[in-house]
Parts: sequence; C-alpha cells; structure tokens
Amino acid sequence: MPIRGDIVMRMRGRDEIARYIGRGAVIDERAAEGAEVVEVAKNRAKRAFLRGKNISSSIEMETLLYVAGVRQIAKAIEIAGVKDDTQEAYVVLFSSERRGKEEGKKVEIDGQIKRGFERISLLEVFK
Repeated sequence: MPIRGDIVMRMRGRDEIARYIGRGAVIDERAAEGAEVVEVAKNRAKRAFLRGKNISSSIEMETLLYVAGVRQIAKAIEIAGVKDDTQEAYVVLFSSERRGKEEGKKVEIDGQIKRGFERISLLEVFK
C-alpha cells in the first residue's frame, strides 16, 4: 500500500538513527511489529491529513500516533518514540507531494503484525 514518493527504511545503530531525527518519523523498532505496520500507519496518517481528521500538526507525529495506537502525543512518544537504548528503528520520509491514492498490495499477516494492525484499527474506531 505504499504511496509513491514516501520511503520507509529500517535503520540500525544510534548514529544512523540520529541522522534522521527531525527529518521524518523515527519509530523504535520494538514498538512496530514490522515494516508493513509502519506502512499502514504512514498511509493512515496521510489520509487523516487529507480529510482534516489529524490529531497532530505534523504528519510525522501523526504516523507515530498510529503506530502506538493512542491519541495522546506524549503517550505515543513514550510507546513508539526513539529511546536512549534504541538500536534499530524505522524511519519514514515523506515526499513533498500530497497524494491521496493508494496502490493495492496484499500483505501476508502473521500474529505479531496483526497485533500492530489491530492497534491502528482501534485508533480509527475511537476517532
């Protein structure tokens, strides 16, 4: 389901992760059950902005909210934000284009990834 122009990368090492803080959404790898969950969170965040239903003023923070499955920014940072001991993280870089179309893509879901999708779905229900 990637939206063209956006990039989701998995980074390793504090120095590599630190390079992207402030440039995109940086999500502790332990909080996301896989790149597929981060992709869905990214797409949901973009959709929230397009519909004017966003909670946060930045798309990066909105993505973190979806990954964490909560509506409070401080709680999302606590759950999915980079911590002092973070060694692996997902980095989401957004294109400057605001496209609303998603490409269809089937994703095989295992138990862990399914739990991540369930958190994102619950956030949708409580909006």
